[in-house]
Amino acid sequence: MDKGLGASKILLSQMSQQQITFLEMIMARPLPFTAITDTGDKFDVDFPLHEATEAPMRVHQLLEDILAVVSREARRDGMANGDVLQACAMALAIRARVIVADPEVTTNLAKDLTLAALEAVQRADVSSPPSGLA
Repeated sequence: MDKGLGASKILLSQMSQQQITFLEMIMARPLPFTAITDTGDKFDVDFPLHEATEAPMRVHQLLEDILAVVSREARRDGMANGDVLQACAMALAIRARVIVADPEVTTNLAKDLTLAALEAVQRADVSSPPSGLA
C-alpha cells in the first residue's frame, strides 16, 4: 500500500464524523484550472480530484509547470501535436509504473484519471480572443 494513502486512512479513522464530512466536501470539489494556449484560447476547466488527493494546490502548481515545459519544448522545434501527446502518454506510463504497487492498480488509476481529465476538458468553457481586421 502507498505510504501516503495508508497514513491518510489512519488519519481518517481518528477524525470525528463532522471532520470527515468536511474533508469529503473539500475533496469532492473540482480543481479549477485556467489554461491559455499560445494562440490565446482560454480553457476554464474544473478537473475532478481523486478522493485520495492529498495536496490539491501542489497538483495545480505541478500541472502549470508541466504545461509550461511542454509548451516551451513544442514551440522550440515546432513539434507535432501528436508527438507531444505521445511523449506525455509515455511519461504518464512511466510514472504509473514506478509507483511501488500492483501494476494493474496503477495502470487502472492512470486510465481513470486520464479519462476523467479528458472529460473535464471537453466540458470546459472555452473563449478565444477577438480576431480579424477592424
